[in-house]
Amino acid sequence: MDQKREIITNISRHASSRYFSQFLGFFTSTLMRRFLGHYYMGIWQILGVILGYSTWANLGTENAVFYKLPMARGSGDDAEAENVKNVVFSFVACVSIALSSLTLVIALIMRTMLPRELFIGLLAVSALIVLQRVYTYHVMLLRANKNFTVLSLSIAFDAAVNLLLVIFFVSHMRLYGLYIVVMAMPVLNVMFIRLFSPYQIRYDLKLNKLISYIRFGLPIFLGNVVDQLLKSIDKIMIAKMMGLVPVGLYSLTSMATNYTTEASKNFSIVITPYFLEDYGKSKDIRKVSKYLVTSAEIMSCFMATLLGAIYLAVPVFVTHILPQFKDGIMAMRISLLAAFFQMASPQSTNFLIAVDKQMRLLVILGLGLLVNIVGNYLLLSHGYGISGASAATALSSLIIFLITTVYSMAHFAKMREMSALLLKIAFSLIFSITVCLLLERFVVYPHAVLETLMRLTLFILFSAPLIVATNRKTRVLNIMVSIVKDRLFKKI
Repeated sequence: MDQKREIITNISRHASSRYFSQFLGFFTSTLMRRFLGHYYMGIWQILGVILGYSTWANLGTENAVFYKLPMARGSGDDAEAENVKNVVFSFVACVSIALSSLTLVIALIMRTMLPRELFIGLLAVSALIVLQRVYTYHVMLLRANKNFTVLSLSIAFDAAVNLLLVIFFVSHMRLYGLYIVVMAMPVLNVMFIRLFSPYQIRYDLKLNKLISYIRFGLPIFLGNVVDQLLKSIDKIMIAKMMGLVPVGLYSLTSMATNYTTEASKNFSIVITPYFLEDYGKSKDIRKVSKYLVTSAEIMSCFMATLLGAIYLAVPVFVTHILPQFKDGIMAMRISLLAAFFQMASPQSTNFLIAVDKQMRLLVILGLGLLVNIVGNYLLLSHGYGISGASAATALSSLIIFLITTVYSMAHFAKMREMSALLLKIAFSLIFSITVCLLLERFVVYPHAVLETLMRLTLFILFSAPLIVATNRKTRVLNIMVSIVKDRLFKKI
């Protein structure tokens, strides 16, 4: 199997497992809330905050595994590949055990002051801190080693078994049943992964290596923190300046962008280890520039089409399914611009990390956060409401996209090549926006659902030449069709 076919196969596997997981996760989440009620869910949410913050203690070292292991393997440095695998695991294990012990001690000290359910929950969390880190580390190893077949199976396994355990335990034992489930799942997941990929991991805490891995991973970790702030600062400012009801309306933007950005995440998770391994072989960024350029061409075309379809479908969906959120439609439509800029060049940040520019990437993200804060304040204070907040987020996403893409390409391309790629990306977006606006203006029908179906059909037809042109260069659709045919014939 050639590399492009292998990458597309792995993307399809990983994406399918992720969407399958989200599908089952919807039922799992719904049943959990039905079984637990508001009070017990509130306790679990508090415990979830503790679990979330516990991951910060790893200081970004797990990022070193994802980035450095493929590069070491590509360069033939097996000793370094073993070092990063074992040293990081040893550090994560030590930190997790220390945090687990601290949580256990705090729980015992405060035992008489806490509700029984919360005390038992802290005991469960003390175990979870270790169990989840071990599981997450195995997931990181699967990604770094390009073992996406096992990773996809493990994602589907996790979703299916979790749903079954929630039905069996939580329905009968409520919150205590949930504690059993969340502790059992990491153990079962690790056992499942090791059944197919028994990685040899040993304790080997080399201080000099650990310091270098922290230096490498800490800026990436801080960048992730800033990125999380970028995704939440608009909601915080809306709540502060407008109140909670507008935040509820604004939640439509999260619903739309979370599902659309999932496609870009799947693409990036799969393609990054291939890029890093190839880069490790030569350390010549020009030889692997295709990963940035081609992925940007593919994703900008694909996402412009997908987001255009969402733009047209949103009003009828909200009107018929979520009518109480109709005042949030415009904000959600504007947020699709932010989603496009976040996904249009999925490998630019990984390029900067590969060439050891993590600190500069952190500065770029910080600049985007500053623009977002200032933009939100100005637009909200001048009465533009949640649509203004969406516009500010879109502007900050545009700035981050432009700087990271241009800065990445500056390592291997001239201004003419940069301009050509940016124009291709811009054309995909402008084309979709223009078609959407024209269809809204001229395709009008009394029945809203039929009107939307007519617009979507025409939008796909008008977008076909753009998709065909992109496929002519990348042959992505040809390879996907070939993969589907092969699977169908095997089943027959």
